[in-house]
Order: sequence, then C-alpha cells, then structure tokens
Amino acid sequence: MANKVDKPFLTDVQTLRKRARQHIAEGAVTETYGGDPVISCNLLNDALATEIVCVLRYKRHYFMATGIHANAVADEFAEHAADEQGHADRIAERLGRQALSDDDRSFISAQALFFLATADAEGRPECSYKGGQPGFVRAIDATRLTFPSYDGNGMFRSLGNVLVNAHVGLLFIDFASGRRLRVQGRATIDLADRLVAEFEGAQCVVRVAVSQVFPNCPRYVHPMQRSGLSDFAPRPGHVPPVPAWKRFEMFRDVLAVGDPARDG
Repeated sequence: MANKVDKPFLTDVQTLRKRARQHIAEGAVTETYGGDPVISCNLLNDALATEIVCVLRYKRHYFMATGIHANAVADEFAEHAADEQGHADRIAERLGRQALSDDDRSFISAQALFFLATADAEGRPECSYKGGQPGFVRAIDATRLTFPSYDGNGMFRSLGNVLVNAHVGLLFIDFASGRRLRVQGRATIDLADRLVAEFEGAQCVVRVAVSQVFPNCPRYVHPMQRSGLSDFAPRPGHVPPVPAWKRFEMFRDVLAVGDPARDG
C-alpha cells in the first residue's frame, strides 16, 4: 500500500529559495512555533545578560592574573571569555530578525505611542516621544512601517535628522504588560506621499524600511495603566485644542501661515 503524502515533494528551486529567505527573515519565532514568544524572548534575554557578565568576569581575571604562572592562567581565562562571547553572539542572533512577524505587526498596530531615535549628520543623537490614536503606526508589510508627523513645536529635530541621516530606531512599549519591541531601519519623508491623506492631521508621513527587529526583556518596565488618550491626538471628526504655548504673544508672529493660533 502506498504511503499517504499530505503535500507533494517540492522540487522548484525558486520556491525553495523564496521560502528559505522568508524563514531567515522571520528569525527564531515562526508561525508554527507552539511556545509563548514573550516567555521565550525573556529567557533568551536573561541568558544573554548572563553570558555577557561571564565574558566580563573572565576578561577581568585575564587582566588581573599575576604570579609565576600568570601567562598560563591568563591564557586560560582568555579562552573561557572567547567561549562565552561565542555563546552570547549565538543568543543575540536568535533574538534578532530582519522582518516583522504577524505578531509584531499586531502589537505595533495596537500601540498609541513609541519613542523615535534619530541622529544628525555628525551622529549626535536625538530621542522623541511620538503619540497618537492606537494604530497610528502602520505595518504595511513585514519590512515596511509608516507613521504620520503631526503639528509640533516647529523645531523639526527628528524630521530634520532624517533628511541628513536616514538611520532610525523605534521603541514600542506596552506599559500594561511590559512588552517591548525595537525596530531599526532607514526612514524617508515625502511631503506629497499619498498616505498623508489617510492620516487625520498629518503634515507628512515617514516611511521606514525595516532592517532589524528584536524584543527586549520587560523586567525593568514599570507597570502602568493608560487612563485615556490625549485630546491633542488627531482623529477623524475631532478638532484638537490649540496648545497653550501658541497663545503666547512672543510666538504669534513666527507661527506657520494657516496655524489656527496665529490670528486667534
């Protein structure tokens, strides 16, 4: 009796390569993984931290070795440090991935805030808080994110940096559960982007080509519950109030043309 075959044996090289690239991009946690991704990532983060501490300890013993057998002792500790570094590197490889999983995309779409890291042309860093309605950051697919830039203080610290240095980092935190997700990539800005019309109150849209994704250990995230959303966050059918600082006489003549506070 012939054996039952659930799926035909795949021989198409192009399809095999496509699936291989997809599996590599998904990283350690794939769609068929039956465990808890959050618990798994927490365990890997703890293990990584332990390995790094071991590397530092062995390195300290390496540099502090004294006595008649100092060279032999130092060599032994150097070997142990190299071994532990290899363990740490392997864990770090498993934690990171090059694309967003479906779970990542779902997590991002539920967030009402994130932190954006940018740097200028000389590498000087800047970090900004970005907030909006839940879902204001969209994961278009596994390798592309987009988010709106709303009316701010007019300094354009983040957008200005992106124009001269496209490398960005996004940190998403759910303070209720402690879950964190880091996304790195290259950002672009197009004032004529067709997506501007899809984001209520957007002055422009920032697109991010994802290059690296990795979760973080939640143990130092202070648990907090959100009591509401900012009344300033744009949403359809809602006119946000004018920020108090825009009413100050010292700023009125430098407000952008068309700003509601300029002639108010």
